[in-house]
Amino acid sequence: MRREHHEGFGYLPAGLSTGFTFSAALLLISLCTGAQLRADSVEADVAANVSEIAAGIHVRLGRHAPLSRETVGEIANTGFIVGETSVVVIDPGGSLAAANALRQAIRRVTSLPVSHLVLTHFHPDHVFGSAAFADVEHVVAHENHARAMLQRGAFYTERFATSFGEGSGDAEVSGLRTPTIEIPVGESLVVDAGDRPLSIRAHRTGHTDNDLSVFDAETGTLWASDLVFAERTPSLDGSLRGWLEIMDELSVMPIEQVVPGHGLPGSFDRVTAAQRDYLEGLLDETRGRLAAGARLADAVSEAEATDPGDWMLFEQQHPTNVTKAWTELEWD
Repeated sequence: MRREHHEGFGYLPAGLSTGFTFSAALLLISLCTGAQLRADSVEADVAANVSEIAAGIHVRLGRHAPLSRETVGEIANTGFIVGETSVVVIDPGGSLAAANALRQAIRRVTSLPVSHLVLTHFHPDHVFGSAAFADVEHVVAHENHARAMLQRGAFYTERFATSFGEGSGDAEVSGLRTPTIEIPVGESLVVDAGDRPLSIRAHRTGHTDNDLSVFDAETGTLWASDLVFAERTPSLDGSLRGWLEIMDELSVMPIEQVVPGHGLPGSFDRVTAAQRDYLEGLLDETRGRLAAGARLADAVSEAEATDPGDWMLFEQQHPTNVTKAWTELEWD
């Protein structure tokens, strides 16, 4: 059976959705973390690490580590944007404990209500804390987000529980949020938080097949989520060629700074340079191996021995990316 790797969660059998109903998947997905995952210390940690990088743009940096009990699901960048009348949350994070802590961090900044929860894509480190925002009316996602939930939800939930070790089955059970607003591929939705219009775009298949980005024209900030990785090895779960095309499209925008899904924010060219080099190198190397009649097994073996350079978690992610690129390009 063909198997697909997903960031921090091992391999997923292709076509896993067979036999799962949407409601059953949601029920299984609902296993999230609560007090048993050091909620008090998480709250303090999140509050201490939320920074205002531009007027009204607040970012909590995730850790460069696999999902585990120690990381409490907080391995991705999350945060919020404050307008004149409301707050827009961009990704709740990877656990209820971390998402509840993010709510506390919001209250330290403003008393305005949260009007929108943006789910940038369906990977557990970005969305598994969404139940902490059960009172938010508008949940914005890509039109393919719900399908990804149906196809992968049960698998992610099982792996999510395993990552937190024994006892995670006793964690608080709550419902993962589903989209109330779905954006079609190639289209944008403007959300106004009160004199703060935010353009949320649904992209073609790139990092995943359900990626959103959020652009704040007031500060020139692009919240790219996992369309951009900095420091941490990029995770290919969609289309290598598509991802490079998306980067080209983003590069012509009037971006003052970009917030990656992992790593430090900064200017677009500086933050994305290493990722572009990595993805272009992966594309060229894969095409070269295929043209030479190489075997996938040999390509993976070489990948396992490749020098990671400055990339973090390279040994964990790079062989998987090689496999994903190979399966995409082998019929070109």
